[in-house]
Amino acid sequence: MSSLNRRQFLAGATALGLYTQFAAAPLWAQSRSSTNSLTGGRLVVVFLRGAYDGLSAFVPYADPEYAQLRRNTRIAAPDGTAQTALDLDGRFGLHPALAPLLPLWNSQQLAVIPAAGSPDPTRSHFEAQYMWEVGQTGRVASMPGWMNRLAGVDASAAREDLILGVGEANPAILAGPSKARLIPRGQAATNTGVLANERTRNALMDLYKGDDPIAKGFREGSQSRMASARELAPADAAAMNTQMTQREAVATAQRDMAASVRPDGRLRERQRRQTAYASGSDAAMDARAQIGMADMPDVKLADGRSYNAVLTAANNGAPSVQGLALDARHLATLMRNDPSLRLGFLSAGGWDTHANQGGVTGQLANNLGNLANALVVLREQFNQPGDLIMVMSEFGRTAAENGTGGTDHGHGNAMWLIGDRVNGGKIHGQWNGLARANLNENRDLPVLHDFRSVIAQGLRGSFGLSDNRLADVFPALKWDRQLDGLMRRSA
Repeated sequence: MSSLNRRQFLAGATALGLYTQFAAAPLWAQSRSSTNSLTGGRLVVVFLRGAYDGLSAFVPYADPEYAQLRRNTRIAAPDGTAQTALDLDGRFGLHPALAPLLPLWNSQQLAVIPAAGSPDPTRSHFEAQYMWEVGQTGRVASMPGWMNRLAGVDASAAREDLILGVGEANPAILAGPSKARLIPRGQAATNTGVLANERTRNALMDLYKGDDPIAKGFREGSQSRMASARELAPADAAAMNTQMTQREAVATAQRDMAASVRPDGRLRERQRRQTAYASGSDAAMDARAQIGMADMPDVKLADGRSYNAVLTAANNGAPSVQGLALDARHLATLMRNDPSLRLGFLSAGGWDTHANQGGVTGQLANNLGNLANALVVLREQFNQPGDLIMVMSEFGRTAAENGTGGTDHGHGNAMWLIGDRVNGGKIHGQWNGLARANLNENRDLPVLHDFRSVIAQGLRGSFGLSDNRLADVFPALKWDRQLDGLMRRSA
């Protein structure tokens, strides 16, 4: 299939509400060893498109430079209240919006590498994201994504789907010779679009009944879309029933309170917020995420560009983080129902906070709260010994805030790992602090650990991959012994 025809086909399928499967010609050498497989674990990658601010997620509050660099967006040192960082190790603190993840840290299931990233100096979202997705740096020709190459180390990849992506139509990280099952974001995953109409469906199947790759891809994508919708609809209905039960319980308690005391306006507003939080509904989460954002006027950046336009471009097709928890539930349901699915991919946009970033509250805090909710969902479902969740982003933000209440494109950033085999409750790798002399170009966190080395540690710990297999996934990999304590040795 020519690249032009493939692009046309993908565009047409997307317009019809279909997500198809990747079926590109093999572009990567097969493994030199056949002793490894992916049966020992499951991997879920959460990619935060737009470059999230790791210095606000994992706050280096003990560093004397931090308060000077972040006067308006600073997260205060822990003092036991909800308006300050949550202490992790006496040096770093967790953003209070990430409080749902603190139990994972305390139970040693969450680890952080604070200064990781790509050694390439680019500050372009699109270039950096592509490098992360294909696992190469510098000028990179078209090649399979590293998760697709990872699927290829398992011999069963030739006969069954090992990869599931939720939300994006065509992520580079999944592209390649191994098939990837793709479903759309949010509630769209539970309906079949134009395929719901039998007459239309039959006409399309008749149109694509040939044996050419486009016809086969269309049929496979259609069948996958309909199967996924059938699987997800009952799960979403069950989740909605649970939410309704929670709402009814909260409503009953409020009626009892109203019978004994007439609340003033402030108490009524507090009750309304408690109802929204207790319900756990997607609508409630979306409402919380939109506070301070929906009516926020556009901002002109220093170079004259529209901030909203820049934010949309940096998302690179990723869905909003507001719907990440629902996408996480969908991914978990499908991977639970189909044990052959070993690799999952989620993404979320909205992290390019050049303006109005906020501190304890605001734009970034809302995003982090939604991310925390999604990660809790994932950890609840991916809780077997070999299961691993990785959180990553294309680069970090500047150490110092800018003049529009935000931060600009940086370099190094924090990567997160969650799982039983993660040596959690620890900050791993080098950390040189925020003194100007220790920063990249006197402005950003340096990259002290290559992102591929971090991922390789996770793959070795989760799947037990050999050196040959890791070289198949990351050919230019240099093993980083400074990270050897990141994963526990499996029994």
